[in-house]
Amino acid sequence: MSITVIATTTTKSISDMYSAVDPKCPPENATLHWQSSLCPTRDFPKIFREVSARFRFMLAYCICACGLFMAIGRADAASIGINFFGGSGNSAANGAAVTGAAGAPGFVQSNWNNVAIPPNGQTGTATNLIDDLGLTTSTGVTWAATGTYDTGIPLTTQDDNLMKGFLDVFGATPGTVTVSGIPFSSYEVVVYFDGANLGENQVMSFAIGGQTIFGLDAANTNFSGTYIQVPNSSVSDLGINTPAGNFLEFNTVTGNSFTLTATAGSTTGGNSRARINGLEILATPEPAAAILAFMGIVAFLVCRRARVVCG
Repeated sequence: MSITVIATTTTKSISDMYSAVDPKCPPENATLHWQSSLCPTRDFPKIFREVSARFRFMLAYCICACGLFMAIGRADAASIGINFFGGSGNSAANGAAVTGAAGAPGFVQSNWNNVAIPPNGQTGTATNLIDDLGLTTSTGVTWAATGTYDTGIPLTTQDDNLMKGFLDVFGATPGTVTVSGIPFSSYEVVVYFDGANLGENQVMSFAIGGQTIFGLDAANTNFSGTYIQVPNSSVSDLGINTPAGNFLEFNTVTGNSFTLTATAGSTTGGNSRARINGLEILATPEPAAAILAFMGIVAFLVCRRARVVCG
């Protein structure tokens, strides 16, 4: 097979025969009509468009990947967990240490800090807490409660270890937990609570700054592997009609420190109590990472839509 290429130069018309097996390009100053596949190096505009489009496609892909990595990595790798070991009274360390992954769904983490170990575990300070990656931070915690105790539940999982021991608060004086040196500009605080309340329905309140959440520790209901969240909308003591659960979450907390205050509320028995089994501080994903991921996704989809241009 042969292809005839008609080329008009600036001085005369020429007619050359080009073999499809070994094509040769016409003169540089010729006006040509040929298939670009036979002489692709002459079709500079198309090549430029292809290279430019491929570059834009790769750039969009990189932006998308980097943004998603930053957003997901920030959310998953930035948390500090504190387990209040607790125990039966202030003389026996019958609580449990968390040595693996534990936490409510969506808040599971490893490398918990185990503190408040009896005797005298009802007050204390711990510094240089580790984060969920096991890295040492400048974060410290100070706590004060009436005593420590535990639910007596059997220990078969790391979540059981987290929910067994607690800081015990009763009487007119609230319990407090102050966390300082927090490396996050904005974060969430998850509080876990469950006590040895037997047949009593006990209401307790937890407050950070201007946020207060009331939760009910339901009678005859110890932790058995299921986490139940108390909604943020529970803002008053409704007795037995107070939403029941074993953990709650404070959203959008800011500043390098905060104080959690636990106060005993109403009860159907004679023991008004508030308990703190553990807490987590989780960094809020940075807006810049989310925006970068969104821009990358948009650019990626635009290029996918224009695949003819992208090549």
